[in-house]
Amino acid sequence: MVTDVNSPLNVTPLPDRKLSLPGTAMTATGLTRHALHWQQTQQEAYARPVRTTNERPLPECTYHELSFVCYGFKLTMDRRQWVTGAAASVVAVTTAAEALASAASTHSAAGAIPDARTLFRKLRFRTDDGLIFWWLEGPKMGQVGPTLTPIYTNSVGTIQRIRHSPDGSFEMASLELVLSLDLETGEPLESWKNPYTGETLPVRFNPLGPSVARFRPDNERIRPDMIGGAPIESSVNTHPPTIVGDDVFVLDESKARVFTPGREKPFEVNDLAVYHGSLANLSDPDVTFGEAKVFFAEVTGWQRWMNMGDRPGNLTSRLSGAKVRRYEDLPETWRSKLAQVAPQIAADPIAALDRAEAKFNR
Repeated sequence: MVTDVNSPLNVTPLPDRKLSLPGTAMTATGLTRHALHWQQTQQEAYARPVRTTNERPLPECTYHELSFVCYGFKLTMDRRQWVTGAAASVVAVTTAAEALASAASTHSAAGAIPDARTLFRKLRFRTDDGLIFWWLEGPKMGQVGPTLTPIYTNSVGTIQRIRHSPDGSFEMASLELVLSLDLETGEPLESWKNPYTGETLPVRFNPLGPSVARFRPDNERIRPDMIGGAPIESSVNTHPPTIVGDDVFVLDESKARVFTPGREKPFEVNDLAVYHGSLANLSDPDVTFGEAKVFFAEVTGWQRWMNMGDRPGNLTSRLSGAKVRRYEDLPETWRSKLAQVAPQIAADPIAALDRAEAKFNR
């Protein structure tokens, strides 16, 4: 079976991507099977494809002004990168191209690779109405200069409910339940000794939400101006998907400044999430709830309850987790610890989505 590489159903055009050299990640999304021979002149370099054994030749790709264009995809590199790594990059580009061509061929029978909007909605949310559950776990650390100090374990469960509108937009009710666990015992903290001040402080369970986020048909979030009773300024940048073989990665970045009453400076948040899924799963037209895992990193200011005052530094988290279909699919250890800390929520977690929004007090 010959894959129709000219068909827009087999590859999804994306904005400009950065072409990294061997030894780093290469986001050569959208390339198909090519062996490239590169030559460089003063102003121009060319890429000449080696013909494959397919029944018809593939269209040629060209490389002009150090900007590689193939099937409507554009990847760029600066001249220093070209000079130091072009020869080795031929092998790397060829390998990635062949892997992606193989993926396109593999999935052509199951269905076309979905557009970036549908792919991300399946990966991050779901394309029909219903519930979503995410779990995350990893260290929360204090950072002063380059020094990281683990202070406790963040164990997070998030309950979300998706409701779509006829125009393709949707809203998501969300409740984030964060447990602070002892680094050694793994049990919920009732008190915490601040390693920077020596002060022992009570630890209170403080859920985030429930709140309702609204998204346009293209998945762009309608940014809120309040969160938990506090004014907020925020921005979100969802990058185009990177596809290598059957692996799909989507990088989602967000920034926020929350102007909490009684706090001199706003509480600042910088989040980075990398969602990972299977192209076979996300390309299946019968799949509305894509399988997904996530790596999450966060940098914030000190939380108010820590009594850090104007001391320099910040908090950072490095968490990993996954999306699941049911509350019962969340880690049993997390569910049992939530029952210790918040028994009413644990008894009926779905009903908690309709509670009054908790006050933002970070």
